[in-house]
Amino acid sequence: MMTATFSDIIGENGVFIDGDWVESKDQDPNGEVRLLQLADIGDGYFINKSNRFLTTESAKKLKCTFLEPGDVLVARMPDPLGRACIFPGLDKPCVTVVDVCIIRPDKKIVSVEWLKFLINSFDYRNTINKFITGTTRQRISRGNLAKLSFKLPPLQDQIRIANILSKAENLINQRKESIALLDELLKSTFLEMFGDPVRNEKNWDKDTFDNLVDSDCPLTYGIVQPGEEFAKGVPVIRPVDLTKTYINRKGLKLIDPKISDKFKRTLLKGNEILMCVRGTTGVVALASEELEGCNVTRGIVPIWFSNDYNKFFGFGLLKTKAINNEIQNLTYGATLQQINLSDLRKIKLINPPIQLQNQYGLIVEKVETLKKEYEASLKELENMYGVLSQKAFKGELNLSKVNIELYKEEIKTPVAGSLEPIIEVENPPFFQEKEKHIKDMSLDEYYGIPEDIIAKYGSIEEHH
Repeated sequence: MMTATFSDIIGENGVFIDGDWVESKDQDPNGEVRLLQLADIGDGYFINKSNRFLTTESAKKLKCTFLEPGDVLVARMPDPLGRACIFPGLDKPCVTVVDVCIIRPDKKIVSVEWLKFLINSFDYRNTINKFITGTTRQRISRGNLAKLSFKLPPLQDQIRIANILSKAENLINQRKESIALLDELLKSTFLEMFGDPVRNEKNWDKDTFDNLVDSDCPLTYGIVQPGEEFAKGVPVIRPVDLTKTYINRKGLKLIDPKISDKFKRTLLKGNEILMCVRGTTGVVALASEELEGCNVTRGIVPIWFSNDYNKFFGFGLLKTKAINNEIQNLTYGATLQQINLSDLRKIKLINPPIQLQNQYGLIVEKVETLKKEYEASLKELENMYGVLSQKAFKGELNLSKVNIELYKEEIKTPVAGSLEPIIEVENPPFFQEKEKHIKDMSLDEYYGIPEDIIAKYGSIEEHH
């Protein structure tokens, strides 16, 4: 296996060059040429997000490099720095900005899919990080990228490696899609059962937020200045921690217990709803039972409803677009968005019969249990992908059983399925599991939802 650099794999008609320096004055919203930005470069996938253009005349005047389908685009700035994707080709001619490096290798010696996986691999990204320059705006120069070497296996082995990693990546994406579909299912189920909570087409009773929370829920702000990290302190939840449905202790900042003691009213018992009221106002999450004794910062308000108001129903209600819009309408501040708790208390919430709320709460509990299982499986998949990637680029995978005939020159649509026949790694249980897509299952098969809800809502296939 030979050692190579990007310059070695370009060939006669290839390129290894930065994108172009296109200033605002050079751009034209009515132009025929698309100007790709850093935002278009995903970590392994093309995003197609930006909306900048210039005329053909300007592009030729600036001597821009026009992109070709199959070009590997490498972001020389975060986040993350060094991420690479393959340009798929668009309906307009395209160029890209100077902070994106274009690699157009000789396809007789290099698989672009393999090259993408190589650049995005853990070890290679660590190597790239050693050549980062700049403090305020970190970047890597194309000159430094040119210095980085890598092992270059034969072309057929590259395609086999790309085959394996594409299949593993496809399983990861399927699991992510399944998790996303569970979230969408809960949103759809809520609207089916209760309707829009602001328009209130079903004429439910309404009451203020203040009246629906439990009598001992203070609806008050948390710790104003949590201070520095404290070795054996009290875990504190910040707005930045509200990224999942359930929050646990993992990764939480620890603060001085003396500071936490000054804000005893926001000490958690576990199972509260946590709402962000500063920054990304309206975002909510659930405190897991293990958060008992933890505290929150000023940007978060702990909420628990009375026994006559189901917690999971309340959580689903606060997550609806309609209620979130009401919260946004009450939000103020240019630099830092926030909401006054006095305004939050006055928001009117629907109050359907508790039996129906509990029925929805049962659905939520079952879906969230399945979601946790899927998230654990996703983490296992991602960990195994990392193992596969490291073994692949160190030449430690058994490639003899990989069917190269599945792919001509490059992998266009990786085939989902078990990797058991083509890899040999220790105990890969998740590759042996029988994947069944969520959209192919009925609601009662997955969650045991009552038949009257199924009759009204229908099976997943009908909605996805």
